[in-house]
Order: sequence, then structure tokens, then C-alpha cells
Amino acid sequence: SDVPDQALTEFLDLTFINRTRARTKVLYDPAVSHDDDALSQHLAQLPDTEVARLKNQIVLEFAPGNAERFKVDEPVRVEVVLKNIESVTVKLYQINALSYYESQ
Repeated sequence: SDVPDQALTEFLDLTFINRTRARTKVLYDPAVSHDDDALSQHLAQLPDTEVARLKNQIVLEFAPGNAERFKVDEPVRVEVVLKNIESVTVKLYQINALSYYESQ
């Protein structure tokens, strides 16, 4: 819901709540980021300087849901979230855990 909880408005400024909600939707809600009308509506709640910063922001993050462990013969697959990045170079290294712990 876009209506702030009554408990929040007791302690936080309504402008702060609305801007925080708008920023969160712009950055993390795929339905908003792929809908020009919704995106414009949320960006209109933010100051021009923040809109410019968000549009030019560089993002390189691991996507949620990536596996933390892989089986020995399982191919490694990692998804990332990119914004304003043209290309990414990935380097993989194999760590021999036994050798590492024996050297400690």
C-alpha cells in the first residue's frame, strides 16, 4: 500500500517516508523499473538532485537467489544486477582448501 502506516507518521516525517518508499520502488521493484508511468510517478516524489544521482548510479550486485555452494562437478552460475555498466570481466580461481589450511 502507498499509504504510510499510522505508527510511522507518529515518528517520521511524511516527506521522508514518501521519498524513502519512492527510492526503494525505483531501485528494487521490477514492476516499477519496467513501467515508464510508474517510474515517472515515483521519481516525481524525489528532489532533482537525487533523480539525477539515481539515473547515473552504477550498480554491480549479486542477484538474490544465487547459490552459496556448488558440488564439485556442478557448473558455477552466478547472476548479477548491473546498471550503467557496459561489460564485466569475471576471473575464477580454484582454492585448494587442504593446502590453504595446512599452510596456516
